[in-house]
Amino acid sequence: MRVKTYIVPPNKFITYQPMNLPQFPLPEALKLGTLWPALYSPYESKSGKGR
Repeated sequence: MRVKTYIVPPNKFITYQPMNLPQFPLPEALKLGTLWPALYSPYESKSGKGR
């Protein structure tokens, strides 16, 4: 049996920016593509190697 997984964007659940939301340091945020850890989701390729 195959297992299917889906990545749902966090903005579907966080509809507004809460106050005092934790933030990545700027260099790390630029590398990851988002300022907020709550909105970060690492991309995993089908080969399983990821980024």
